[in-house]
Amino acid sequence: MLEHYEKSGLGLKAARHPLVLALAFGVYRFFDALKPPPIHLAEYVTGGLGIVLDDVIAALVSWLVVALIVMLWQRWQQKIV
Repeated sequence: MLEHYEKSGLGLKAARHPLVLALAFGVYRFFDALKPPPIHLAEYVTGGLGIVLDDVIAALVSWLVVALIVMLWQRWQQKIV
């Protein structure tokens, strides 16, 4: 049970670092402005839902990208030490 808790908290301390917050903001703005294929499809939803939905999808994709970057960074740091 403890192993699952440790994995679920992966990167929470790193996520509070100002550079990681800046990275997350930059990645979100990139996906929100560029609107790659999974994100731009949300704009076809009519009304205000489509406007909000593309932002939510951009945020989820950004979260995945930043989580992957933090995980890879932590693994790289462990190999150095």
